[in-house]
Amino acid sequence: MTGVRILFPAVWVLLLYGCGSSGPETPLTADTGTAKTVMEEILQKNSGLFPFQGTGTLTIETPDQGQRLNCRIYYNSNDTVKMEVNTGFGFGIINLWLTPDSLFISNRLTNQFVSSTYRSDELMTLLHFPFQYQDIQTLFLGRISLAPQMQLVQVLNEGENFVFSYRGPEGSEKIWINRLIKKPARIIRSNRKGTVLLDVTFQRYKEVNSDQLAHQIQIYRPDEKEKLSLFFSQITPLQTQSLRIVIPEKMERVQL
Repeated sequence: MTGVRILFPAVWVLLLYGCGSSGPETPLTADTGTAKTVMEEILQKNSGLFPFQGTGTLTIETPDQGQRLNCRIYYNSNDTVKMEVNTGFGFGIINLWLTPDSLFISNRLTNQFVSSTYRSDELMTLLHFPFQYQDIQTLFLGRISLAPQMQLVQVLNEGENFVFSYRGPEGSEKIWINRLIKKPARIIRSNRKGTVLLDVTFQRYKEVNSDQLAHQIQIYRPDEKEKLSLFFSQITPLQTQSLRIVIPEKMERVQL
């Protein structure tokens, strides 16, 4: 599966994010109701994001190496996220499609087309934790998605942010929400033992089509000391919603 491993720099967009420092937290009193209203409003807006396309750079940092790639990301406001990676040979050499139940990677460098569901044992081994389409929407689109079993256990006030702490059977999440623009500033996901799995931050929000989108997203995995940074130089509305999954002829098909 050596060829498959070459494909996974593209998949790294799913995984990494840089953490930032936080100031002192103070418990909310009368504002608790306001904070819950803000979160309810954010969850209700999840289905209203317009289609967009973004151009930027993807930086991958691990203890052994670092890599910087140019990329284009498309979202059709329905169920598909597509990423084109420029590997130095131009855009379209590596393409990644993310749908609600599967991911697909077309890699002309290895002449392979890889498909996998998020429940794949090999994908789980590579990521070290369960991963779903809702997580992709959070990383790419800044959407907050809470499983029904997650229970709110604490709401704090930290300067310009509300800080929500949730706990469920599989672990916990801590979510920083900017009160002014009502968008996520940071998300920390931990397992049942309290070990941080992902630390995601969203910065440089700019208005696009009457909405606010983060132009800088960073993902950090503390245990592996791995970080991915996505910097958008430009985000504009997408004129077409067609993001067809294309399998080039004579390309080897690999299923994880």
